[in-house]
Amino acid sequence: MNFISTYAKMCEAAVKPLSKIGITPSTITMLSLFLGLISGFLIYRGNFIAALVFLLFSGIFDSFDGALARVSGRTTKFGAVLDSTVDRIVEFSIVMGIFLFISHTSPQNTLKAAVLSMIAYSASVWVSYVKARAEGVGVSPAVGILQRRHRIALFSLTLILSAILKNWAVTTFFYLFYILTAGCMITLFQRLSRTKKLLQ
Repeated sequence: MNFISTYAKMCEAAVKPLSKIGITPSTITMLSLFLGLISGFLIYRGNFIAALVFLLFSGIFDSFDGALARVSGRTTKFGAVLDSTVDRIVEFSIVMGIFLFISHTSPQNTLKAAVLSMIAYSASVWVSYVKARAEGVGVSPAVGILQRRHRIALFSLTLILSAILKNWAVTTFFYLFYILTAGCMITLFQRLSRTKKLLQ
């Protein structure tokens, strides 16, 4: 049993009490969104450790909603769409928080931050879009070096480094944008290649 399967089983065990008291998967999804938005705001304010905590809890609840849907038998197509939409909003919140932090603390870098954050977030969305479109034609290319869980780990590591290297936070965030863009572009082509093979 690999790590992902083990983690899924742990999440299902953790949410069983929630299924018994009538909490819906969509409620957990919206809680994940709320925590993610707070994380983005805290990044803008420069509270990187607090932002990290909220981001990690947002990720945990993002796992819990799917687990709760499976345990309670409430798996729906709308739930899947809502979950995917919330994931994109949370990532946008994090990237926007970083951009606002840079523009606030280092105004001379505002234009650079705007361009790099836009490119990085767009690349992230393209990765998810390819998977969504592929699933629409009956295949699931869930591959790549920078899938969502990897991106969350990258955001988390960057927040830790930014908290430690406070005076170098802006530079650290710029490196995040470079890595995020490169990793997502590689993942994009990996998923396109995988989709082509599956369709053939």
